Amino acid sequence: MYYNMFNTPKEVILLKLKVLFITVLSCIILFSACTAQPQSDIPKGMQLFSNDFVDYIAYVPNTWKISMSTQTLSAYVSSLDASNVTITAHTLDSLEQSMSLEEYWGKYDSQLKDTFSDLEYVGKTGHFKLGGVKADKYVYTATVTGVKYQFMQAVCINNGTVYIITFTTTPELFEEHTENIEKILNTFEFK
Repeated sequence: MYYNMFNTPKEVILLKLKVLFITVLSCIILFSACTAQPQSDIPKGMQLFSNDFVDYIAYVPNTWKISMSTQTLSAYVSSLDASNVTITAHTLDSLEQSMSLEEYWGKYDSQLKDTFSDLEYVGKTGHFKLGGVKADKYVYTATVTGVKYQFMQAVCINNGTVYIITFTTTPELFEEHTENIEKILNTFEFK
């Protein structure tokens, strides 16, 4: 004989609804706890420009196209404007761990001059803060495969790792993108 502990079909329906409600609520709580949350709010007009493989959070304008296939992240303006930004990071070897930012740039600068015979500095803003860490910004022009480009590089050393944010464009488009590049630098954070 089958025993029904409920007196009415209405009680059965209410019990099923309670079980369904608790199940749905549990799923919502579980999935919201597992969802990766950004560590900070995304600035207006910007999109997240980092992934789980890097130890920083960066943003680029919403309209830019992003490539995050490796630890070197890059984003470009559009198919009609190849202006782009890349973020690279590499750990200093044991002999370089005590290098100052200026010493590092001196070494890097000699490599740049070996690569670009017509390299010409057109600006240096000096020290600023990148994610709360002392950084330097350098602006220079150089020719790559017959085309003259203007570069802005922001460099900092944080916990034995060098971070370089490089913006590349033509000299004619540099000023047009300056505001966006400043937003990228000003919203950069270390995790």
